[in-house]
Amino acid sequence: MSLTALILAAALAPQDAYALRWTPRRGGLTVYDTLVDGAGGTVRGSIEAAVEHRVVDVRSDGSYSLRSRSLGAVVRVDGGETVDDRPKVRTAKFDSFGHLTNVVGARQGLETYRQILLTAFVAPPGDVAVGGSWRYEREKDRPKGLAACRIEYKLLSVEAGSARVSFRFKEMEGASAQTAEGMWWIDLRSGLASKMEAKVSNYLGSPGASVSLRLTRR
Repeated sequence: MSLTALILAAALAPQDAYALRWTPRRGGLTVYDTLVDGAGGTVRGSIEAAVEHRVVDVRSDGSYSLRSRSLGAVVRVDGGETVDDRPKVRTAKFDSFGHLTNVVGARQGLETYRQILLTAFVAPPGDVAVGGSWRYEREKDRPKGLAACRIEYKLLSVEAGSARVSFRFKEMEGASAQTAEGMWWIDLRSGLASKMEAKVSNYLGSPGASVSLRLTRR
C-alpha cells in the first residue's frame, strides 16, 4: 500500500469516542480545592477554599443530589486576610448529564446559582470523539432572577486517561453578564472532573470583576 493510501486509510478510520459522563453513587465523596484570584475596580484579592461534595441521593433516571460543605476558606483583600470557617451547607440537584435543576438550603441567592452553573461540567448527550463539540443552553429563569446562559464545549485531546475539554460560558443578557473561557480535565475512568481553569469576566455578576478560577480535585 502506498504512503498516500495509508494516510487516507488512517484519516477515514473510526475514531474512539468517549462518554465523559459521571455515574454517581450514593454516599460518594469528593473534595475540590478552589482558588479565585483577581481584581474589581481598585480592589485586588483572592479566595482559597476547600469544598466537600457528598452524593446524598441518586434517582432511577440518573439524576442526583450533591450536598456541599465548605471545609474552610481564606479571603485576602488588599493585603488583609480573613478566615471564613462557616460550613455554608447547600444541596444542589442535577439531571443525569450534570444540568443544574435546583438548589436547596438556607439563603441560596442568585450568586449561588451563578457559581454552580459556572463550575459544573455538563456531559455531552452522547459519546464524543476528539474534535467533537456540544452545547448546553439554559433558558431564563424569571422566578430565580437568572439570565439565560450558554456553554460550548469541545474535546481537544485525550492522553494518559484524561480528556482535555475547552469551554466558553456566557450569560445571555444584562450589563454585568458573566462570561468565561477555560479548560476542563475529565478523568476517563470515573467521569469526574480532575481540574478546571478559567478566566472569568464580571465574576458572579460583579461589574468589571476579572478573575482567574481554578478547581482541583484532591
